[in-house]
Amino acid sequence: MLSRINTHLITVGGLALFLLAGVDPAIGQSDLEKASKALQLFSDSLKKLQTPNQQTPQNPYAKPIPNTQNSSSKADASTAELEWGTVFFPKSDDLFTSLIFSMRKVDPASPYFKVLNPWKSDDLIGDPNSFIAVLIKPKIPLDEIVVTLSAEPYLKPSSLSLRGLQASAPKACKPSLNWDYSSLRNIPQSCPVTLVTEISYPDGRSLGRSQKQITIRSPNECPITPTPKVTPFDFALTGYVNEDSPLVDFLLQEGLSSKIVGSFTGYQEGRVESVFKQLFSIWHVLQRRGIHYSDIASVSMNGGQGYGVQYIRFMEDSLLRQQANCIDGAVLFASICERIGLQSSIVLLRPTGYHAIVGIRSDPKGGPWILLDTTAMRDSQFAGFGAKTASWGNFNSGLAQGVQVFEESKRNGFEPKVIDVRAARRMGIVPIPLMSNR
Repeated sequence: MLSRINTHLITVGGLALFLLAGVDPAIGQSDLEKASKALQLFSDSLKKLQTPNQQTPQNPYAKPIPNTQNSSSKADASTAELEWGTVFFPKSDDLFTSLIFSMRKVDPASPYFKVLNPWKSDDLIGDPNSFIAVLIKPKIPLDEIVVTLSAEPYLKPSSLSLRGLQASAPKACKPSLNWDYSSLRNIPQSCPVTLVTEISYPDGRSLGRSQKQITIRSPNECPITPTPKVTPFDFALTGYVNEDSPLVDFLLQEGLSSKIVGSFTGYQEGRVESVFKQLFSIWHVLQRRGIHYSDIASVSMNGGQGYGVQYIRFMEDSLLRQQANCIDGAVLFASICERIGLQSSIVLLRPTGYHAIVGIRSDPKGGPWILLDTTAMRDSQFAGFGAKTASWGNFNSGLAQGVQVFEESKRNGFEPKVIDVRAARRMGIVPIPLMSNR
């Protein structure tokens, strides 16, 4: 056993010796033994850990997919010329600000595109990335009409012209929406709003007008599915991973000042111990800032339609309030990892209740995930310590806890859901932006 530990001290243990030597030249043998055991735990966990299943996201609207024929039968309004109904996604009376931001560039090849557009391409007119559709069924042929949507103060009047409509030929009309993004990003909590649909002739003569009371969800609220199956809703979590935030630069500068690493190089050094050193540097910075675990935002199953609603703090909120729950800590840590080139994921589990940890690829060629549970940072007595040894022990706890809850989730029959940030970016899911007036 001793030779096994020594081997890891040579190949990986340089990390421990580097850190300890940089803290106190009078460190005793017991400290070195603790570091050796910690490194052994890293190595054993990495060897034992099987690469989590990378599941292909499924379309939650697969059965049945609504079409213009049956959807338009539930009309908001009807006149002598046509009937229409206004629908939006997800299928409920809630409009999620978080999805409006993160899915504004969704790729046509992604499963999200089918979620937003469950119609035949010939039946769809307008902006396929729009979250609101007006389903129109003309009763008589119409040369041209104009459809306008508004929901003041968040949605300014947004119009689309339709030409050559045939009687009894339903269409899905999706105007490009003129959102007031600043107002949306700063909604403090969910609030009611009136969505107005107006249909007119090109000369302004009205064909009809309808109103629908809906709820605009706060940007901190994200729909999430509680089942083991990976769905597009789950990938929306990566909208809170903001590798583009200028705050990341400040955190990385603090990481360099700690002297744990000389630079953040991602995978360029080609060694797993380099990855661990960079992860520990990030952990140390967040812990020194006083970030600790605060479980005040669990999943709420009040979304209806088979999904729940998860409240997620943005990076700036977690740093300002010095607290984060499991999902807050995971997206914050993943944001920094992505910025320095480390491939990250949000791993959703159910060891007992709903839980989230962060996964980091040990190498860029599909190596196993390093699992890290940021809730181990709840030991706030470490926050004010400059000694890296104290933070190092806590970092070890986060790694051990990550593996533990991952395995507990599988034993409980809930297959961990690995939400890969890079995969989400390929789908066109982008970070929800930091607003300067927030």
